[in-house]
Amino acid sequence: KMSYPRGQMDKRVRILAPVRRESDYGQAEVQYEEVACVWAWVTWVRGARAMHHGQMDVYQSVMVRCDVNEKLTRFCRLEIDGRRYVIDSMHEDKGRNECQVTAFETEAVSGER
Repeated sequence: KMSYPRGQMDKRVRILAPVRRESDYGQAEVQYEEVACVWAWVTWVRGARAMHHGQMDVYQSVMVRCDVNEKLTRFCRLEIDGRRYVIDSMHEDKGRNECQVTAFETEAVSGER
């Protein structure tokens, strides 16, 4: 099986899966819990970094390339360098053992683990 070059996969990415729980008030709420941590090749989507550093009010977008992981679904969140991302699109090629995800930043993570 082929995969992305190991030398490019130099960033740790936490995969967080949604878990439904009942709140103190009896309402269902969704929280995210870590189900895996993988090595990935993370790149900024062209232009997003420049717009962010220009102090424009836009979300940062990233492209994440990693090996196929059965725990990674379209409904997961990704955490990279203390920032949380929502998956926008996801493509898996199981024959090549490659997964490519485009995601955008939702929030910085504050001390929660």
